Amino acid sequence: MDVLGRFHVMPRPMLNRFARWVSEELEGGEDRIFEMIAEGDKTMKVIAAGLKSEAFPDGVSRGLLYSWIKMGGDERRVKFDAAREIRAHGLVEEGLDILDNTVAATSQDVTLAVARANYRKWLASKQNRDEYDERQQGPLINVSLNSLHLDALRAGNRPQIADGEFTSLPPQEDPNA
Repeated sequence: MDVLGRFHVMPRPMLNRFARWVSEELEGGEDRIFEMIAEGDKTMKVIAAGLKSEAFPDGVSRGLLYSWIKMGGDERRVKFDAAREIRAHGLVEEGLDILDNTVAATSQDVTLAVARANYRKWLASKQNRDEYDERQQGPLINVSLNSLHLDALRAGNRPQIADGEFTSLPPQEDPNA
């Protein structure tokens, strides 16, 4: 499911005020927000809450941040998708670090480390499907034998000739008859 489709669009005045603040006052502008997403150290909720200013003393909501991305059209969506793809690489590296650096004192330590690494692998597969999705990506082929079966029934036991060769055998005679 599209992550941006789950959020209701925020009121236009608030979105416009936030967009103006990002472009005029936020150091690095919108590119800084996408860098924060790509770095992957923080969740969208933490990134949104950290966008504090006089206009937004408590930061902004995650919903406002997603609405701002959605409001930016294809250009901002491409930047968001690129940031998430970069973040996916970091998640996979984190999973490897967890597994490599776990000191397994008990089987519970191992189980916890594997669960943490698997969660990061799963999250990476959602944020960068081309690289990390393990589902089979081959073409789907649907073969229907119904029409072939009906053609065979219509032909009955009659021999079929194509290009001078039989394509089906004539009926065998019963040797006991």
